Amino acid sequence: MSYGTIGFDNEDVNIVYPLVQEINGELHDFTDSKYKHGKWDAQNNALDNHDYLEFTDPYFADYFTKNYKQYYPDFSQYEKEENKRIY
Repeated sequence: MSYGTIGFDNEDVNIVYPLVQEINGELHDFTDSKYKHGKWDAQNNALDNHDYLEFTDPYFADYFTKNYKQYYPDFSQYEKEENKRIY
C-alpha cells in the first residue's frame, strides 16, 4: 500500500492505493522493475479503476498504509473451502 495527495474539485484528498494491482487479468507489482512501470503508474491505475480509499488527513492515510495488515482478518480458515465468499 501507498498513499498520495491529489487535488479533487479544488480540494486536496489523501488516497491510499495498492502497489499490487490487476492489469489485463495479471497481477502487477508496481515496485518490481520487471514490469517497467513509471513512478506514478500505481496511483494513476488505482484512480482509473477506483481502487483507492480516501482520507481527509494525511496522518491517517500514512497510518493505514503502515498498519492495515494487523487489522486485516485472517482468512486461513477458508483455505480448504472452495468457492466460499470471504467478504
